[in-house]
Amino acid sequence: MIVAGSALPAPAPAPGAVPSPFRIGIRMLGPFAVTAGGLAAGPWQRPSARRICALVLISPGRRITRDAACDRLFPGSPPRAAARSLSKALSMARAALAPLGDHATSLLSADLTHLWAASDAWVDVEEQVRALHEALRMPSGMSRDRALVAALEDEGELLADEPYTDWAICPRDQLEILRQEARLALARDRSTGAGRASQVLATAAWRSAFDHDPACEEAAAALIGQYLLAGRRELAARVYRRSAAALRELGLRVSPVLDARYAAVPGQAKAAR
Repeated sequence: MIVAGSALPAPAPAPGAVPSPFRIGIRMLGPFAVTAGGLAAGPWQRPSARRICALVLISPGRRITRDAACDRLFPGSPPRAAARSLSKALSMARAALAPLGDHATSLLSADLTHLWAASDAWVDVEEQVRALHEALRMPSGMSRDRALVAALEDEGELLADEPYTDWAICPRDQLEILRQEARLALARDRSTGAGRASQVLATAAWRSAFDHDPACEEAAAALIGQYLLAGRRELAARVYRRSAAALRELGLRVSPVLDARYAAVPGQAKAAR
């Protein structure tokens, strides 16, 4: 379960990696969608109807207080106005879910103090978080290699419909941190022969980690080394320059380790930090 505003804990194992045809399925990696029995919820009359579903599902235990929901969805509104807007959004959300059948309208429930989502709904991001944690706990080897590759297959952006809302940014960042941890684990395994050991596969794993975070000096240094082994000097130099630029954007200097790795590139002068 992704917790809004905090780190990502390892969720409990869930039954089945894909929803059954009539189980409620929620896609949060990419555009938000709720489906069941081959049907999709909608139309969402207003963004607040979709947002209230997403907010509840991404909250700890799929549960949030009404006050907290008002603060996140209607910041700056007077309490009474926010409460009315929340009730309206909840009503519109249930109307959007109605085409999926009676069982889908119970996806969202509420009382005077809380909103919560059904515990048996399948949520793609929860499945990915579970798969990533399980793969990272495995010992290095071919089984972990396959598990990491499978867990990283879906690179959809969490809550892509909400690129700027504060309550979506932190969970999105935490998911990407977990994904990057998995990418680096895969690259390390392949580089040491614990996974699918070949220079081509190791280079591809380091390249993926670097492309997702050019400021990651571990990935940059390893990728430079891989390119030097392959005799691809210009690619090694490009990696260094890209990493240095990414670090500068963060107000950081290139580490001596990465500088030393770059200095080993034949024909390249050591760049000033």
